[in-house]
Amino acid sequence: MDKELRDFLHKALGVWEGPATASDTFARRQGFGDAAAFSTWRRALMVQLEAGADLSPAEMGRILPIARIAVFDDYYGAGWEWTLVTPYSQDEAEKLRQQAEVEV
Repeated sequence: MDKELRDFLHKALGVWEGPATASDTFARRQGFGDAAAFSTWRRALMVQLEAGADLSPAEMGRILPIARIAVFDDYYGAGWEWTLVTPYSQDEAEKLRQQAEVEV
């Protein structure tokens, strides 16, 4: 995984501390027990990405839909605020997300 993709995924996870909202319902739909478990997983993954660690195919499979929600969903994710809180346009983010899908 290259640095640009790593940075994008880090940003996609980071918006869950700001404009994106992970409720217990959202977290359960993503396979977590509750929002706190999602937050713990998200923070640990952000540390791994910062350290340059490769993510397992299972983790990539889990993060990609969550990244898509962060970018495009106006209810749970950052949605229209995405371009205000990250250096990426939604088009750039989608291209990077699709690149990551190919790498899985």
